[in-house]
Amino acid sequence: MERRASYVLLVVALFILSCSFMTVAWYGHLKFASWPTHKAILLSWAVALAEYAFMVPANRIGHARCGMSAADLRALAEVCILGAFMAFSVLVLREPLRVNHAIGFAVVLIGVCVVLKGPFEHVLVDLGDVGDVRREKAVDPTAPGAGAASAV
Repeated sequence: MERRASYVLLVVALFILSCSFMTVAWYGHLKFASWPTHKAILLSWAVALAEYAFMVPANRIGHARCGMSAADLRALAEVCILGAFMAFSVLVLREPLRVNHAIGFAVVLIGVCVVLKGPFEHVLVDLGDVGDVRREKAVDPTAPGAGAASAV
């Protein structure tokens, strides 16, 4: 259990770094309104590359080592992106944090809580174990044409 907790902390730290870079990539150019759009796009892409360097390992570790689902990982990342965005908006862009912003972000956080700890166990969609490799259809040996190759 202690080892899993350390992996969860690593995932959170990687998400915080990732979301900080992504917030800069998405909104940093707003400080430089005189930049041509193509310059803003290229520099944003360069910053976003660093975001991927943290987000991909966070998702892989969270899924493989912590047993988190993709929905769990997305919800946790959402908390980090909201925190990074609020800090960036106020501290870098010097924009005020308004009551409607705080309420809206709180509603998102409630959604995160529902995803992570919600009481609902009913499955809406389950495609089974879908892997990277296509699975062949099961062939009934008594069916006509059973010896023929099955389509994937």
